[in-house]
Amino acid sequence: MDSDMIKGLNKAIDAATGKTGTEYEYLNNTPVTKKLDELTEAIAAGGGGGGGQANVQSDWNETDPSSDAYIKNKPTIPEGYTILEGTLRAGETTVTISNAAIKANSIIDIFAEDGLSYTNATSTVGSVTITYPAQETDVGIVVILL
Repeated sequence: MDSDMIKGLNKAIDAATGKTGTEYEYLNNTPVTKKLDELTEAIAAGGGGGGGQANVQSDWNETDPSSDAYIKNKPTIPEGYTILEGTLRAGETTVTISNAAIKANSIIDIFAEDGLSYTNATSTVGSVTITYPAQETDVGIVVILL
């Protein structure tokens, strides 16, 4: 294993275990496979360097800031606006959301998980159709209307 790979492993171990300063020499005193096992165990226990947890689902309606599902810095939607939710299914390129409250040309804004950008959006009486690039997984969509 070359020194760049070992340095990368040092950083990954630090991130996954919360340690700092794992040194190249330290790895020389412990078999690298043992360090790889330590890293794998730390990641499996919820580490991984990002500080986040795997499979946490956000919830627009969650109001408890200590909840993992809480969304920080949500925009405040003024009274009189309609919020609709939909899902772009994996492999599809359009999502149509139907609701009697929808008027023609009434889209204010569109939000998608992971910041996915849409390529086209239209609203007619009773429905909104939004076009996106095809995705490998389902994507949640929120539409704000007048």
